[in-house]
Amino acid sequence: MPLAPISRFLASAAFSVVASAALADVTAEDVWAHWQEQLSAYGESEVTIGGITRSGSILTVEGIEIRAEDAGGASSVRIPQIIFAEGSDGTVAVTLPPLIMIGFSQDDSGGANLIDMALQSVNASVLVSGTPDAMVYDFGADRMTLSASEIVENGEGVPADILFNANGLRGESRQNSGQTREVSSSFSAHSVDLLIGVDDGSSRIDLSASASDIFATSEARFPAGATASMQDLRESGGFLRAGYESGLGTFVLAVNEDGSATNIVVGTASNRFELTIAAETISMGSESTGVTVGLSGDTVPFPIALTATALGQSFAFPVVSTKGPVPMGMTLNVSDLALDDQIWTMLDPFGAVPHEPLTLQYTIEGTARLRYDLDDSDRDQKIGEGENPFEIHSANISGLRLAFAGAELTGEGAFIFDNADTETFAGMPRPEGRARLEAIGINTLFDRLATVGLLPDEQLMGFRMMLGMFADVVGDDHLVSEVEITPAGQILLNGQRLR
Repeated sequence: MPLAPISRFLASAAFSVVASAALADVTAEDVWAHWQEQLSAYGESEVTIGGITRSGSILTVEGIEIRAEDAGGASSVRIPQIIFAEGSDGTVAVTLPPLIMIGFSQDDSGGANLIDMALQSVNASVLVSGTPDAMVYDFGADRMTLSASEIVENGEGVPADILFNANGLRGESRQNSGQTREVSSSFSAHSVDLLIGVDDGSSRIDLSASASDIFATSEARFPAGATASMQDLRESGGFLRAGYESGLGTFVLAVNEDGSATNIVVGTASNRFELTIAAETISMGSESTGVTVGLSGDTVPFPIALTATALGQSFAFPVVSTKGPVPMGMTLNVSDLALDDQIWTMLDPFGAVPHEPLTLQYTIEGTARLRYDLDDSDRDQKIGEGENPFEIHSANISGLRLAFAGAELTGEGAFIFDNADTETFAGMPRPEGRARLEAIGINTLFDRLATVGLLPDEQLMGFRMMLGMFADVVGDDHLVSEVEITPAGQILLNGQRLR
């Protein structure tokens, strides 16, 4: 199914399901006009209305259909009725029907691949306050459910069970009108559940996922009618910040194909995600704690189980051309990734290797310049001609740590790059700086791996020769290696010149 129509629906529907009881002065017509304005901001959407009636303080809009099309397909939302009821305090209560039909198709005709889904709500309420130019939406619902029982693929119906539940919903959104739009929102849910089952006759896929204590926020500023272009955001001073966090989560996937079953189970104690798009850069970060992974099935000789204290990563880099260098960087955190004892028993039946978990961590920070936009229409041609879009100016490595089975490697370093000099080091900017690596217990680990047959003797000898060439012994199984690149382009290893 195409993702673009789905995102359009979610963006437009967010308006109508989010809203704060405060001193305000908005009318039913103001809220209805604001909804239509929001719809027009998200591409080629067509809205048809069966009728509008006004009775006292109540405005009723009936027979609403929202349809959006693009090259990937089409989406439609059919809402039988919306009631806007004006309160004596200047607020407007919006009542949505308990059932809204949503359809997605892969082509304009809607005949080849499509899915019809039902959106149902229990005790949903929306209250709009503020002013016509700056509205506030408060939203609440005991439950919202999105479901479908069939998918049409290549014109043929495929039985499917699709169910998404969000329970204990609360949210607030603030939006303004005008040439520059500013939107902020917060959202919480006691729990969410997802169930998907698809059976095409020869195979069946069952997926279930759940999360608890979800809290999400977003904040954005963008010009009215702007596209999703980073160039538009930069020129208008726009930005987007979004993130969420959750408590316990589970993910279960069961695949049965031609009588062969495979099962994957993933659990987490908490999850976090952050995204920021501003000016020239984009940054993103995520982390999961208390991770457990299980794999079993007919093609797996024995169940596999992994655990980790934390798995996280982040990055930041420019995405549009910059006049000068801007900050960039990335981090990785794999903490205490442990193998199941059954795997260790197979790999190391005599316990020669310490069964300590794997930890890999590092932080890279620096500056870089982007010569041209990543969405440049001539990007592929420029890359094909050898014009690298990124121009690295500096890179600092800190917090490098690799620990496993009783051995540990740590390191740090800092380098700057002269992009005007690509001759000293042919084809690349000339680096200048130094790095230090320190290893403890690595020779002992090599001996233990050789004992259990995981490291052949000839490879063990090769590793020892490399360590002797590139590292100095400073203690009992304690090695240090220092690399320095001078302004003249010389390379020094532990004080000895290599180049």
